Amino acid sequence: METQESFFTITKGDKMELTEEQVKAIAEDLQTGFDVYLHIDTKEMKTIREFEELDESSSEWRKELKEIKKDPNKYLSFEKLDSVESFRLMSDFIGTVSNKNLREKLEMAIDQPKPGRNFNIILNNEPQYRQKWFDFRNDKYIEYVKTILELHNNKINL
Repeated sequence: METQESFFTITKGDKMELTEEQVKAIAEDLQTGFDVYLHIDTKEMKTIREFEELDESSSEWRKELKEIKKDPNKYLSFEKLDSVESFRLMSDFIGTVSNKNLREKLEMAIDQPKPGRNFNIILNNEPQYRQKWFDFRNDKYIEYVKTILELHNNKINL
């Protein structure tokens, strides 16, 4: 997975290590549509809906976002996958499906408008492959989080 552009610059001496549980927690939040901001020093995790999605009922998120924007260099950003990356993830999963009939259905599903919705409808009728999809997606999100950490630890600007 490619990493996304971010407005954060990482300074030298900010090496970060996370437990597997922390990595999994970030991956889970990303999968549910949140962006995650991790304080470099305290490792406090802030999960925030995408900026455009914030409304009047999001006052706590607005407060946290204001705090992050005040000093963005104190945070490591993990952004949810965009639609192109999500599509690529579905396509990569289809390549792992051994059932030819199901694979063809999934390929047709992502070739239609609303590919994610169509993809999920088909998998909802295939419990074995639905679970394989969840596992595959989870593994890829964990890999994505670890890649962001590795880039950070190697001082590559995100």
